[in-house]
Amino acid sequence: MNPATKPKSPPRPVHALLKGMACLATIAQHDGLTLVEAVRALKLPKSTVYRLLETLRLGGYLVQDDALRYRASALAGNLAPRHQDNQWVREAAYPALVALGNAAVWPVGIATPAGISMYVQSTTSDKSPLAIERFRAGMTLRMDTTAAGYLFLAYQSQRLRGIYLAALRRQSAGFETPTFDRPAFEQRLTKIRADGYVIMPSTHMESVLCVPVLLERRIVAVVGMRYIRKALSNAEVMETFVPLLTATTRKIAAEISSRKMTVKANEIQPPR
Repeated sequence: MNPATKPKSPPRPVHALLKGMACLATIAQHDGLTLVEAVRALKLPKSTVYRLLETLRLGGYLVQDDALRYRASALAGNLAPRHQDNQWVREAAYPALVALGNAAVWPVGIATPAGISMYVQSTTSDKSPLAIERFRAGMTLRMDTTAAGYLFLAYQSQRLRGIYLAALRRQSAGFETPTFDRPAFEQRLTKIRADGYVIMPSTHMESVLCVPVLLERRIVAVVGMRYIRKALSNAEVMETFVPLLTATTRKIAAEISSRKMTVKANEIQPPR
């Protein structure tokens, strides 16, 4: 056999690189992990995991917050373009969300539009001592039955809102939702837009307050706080927590602008 045509043996894999990629993938699949949590997930020695995490952090693929949780950075998001649109949440919004959770004590979270749903990007449910239900990042919320969705729809133009509502009604498959009474629904959205926030029941015990993150007058996300209705009156919520959440959303918007981050518009197909 001609040596030039002789099959070459496969190259020896770079096991350290494979471990690093596995580490990065594991972090990206979670809403951040501490060193101990990463060791548990990767099933590798603690010293090895620490070196992997710090190498990825120094390379710009991970960031570490004040709670010592490692999170995927916008640079890591570039490795998977279909997921990078909301990477700004991790770097620009998450620090402000943690600070808000510490100040409010009640569980808080941030959600972004995803088609005709709202996608929960991050929450502090696992850290708040007042959380009844432990909502997790990765949940999707219907736009026509949740406070986050109401708020998002309230900030849409009449044309876009009509497209969203038509798509939501098709998805409902005949089940009645608030959108079926269009005049009453529109009236409520008009009030929400005028108020600049929304308060709605979320469970039999809890309500949720939501405030928009506005970037050049365009709503790009919603910050929410869940609380026990019997513990706080609407007056207390409006007096104390509406200003607190509003200040947080403005801080997030300012951070996005200062970093010159791109936040793409939500994509939805018009009805045929």
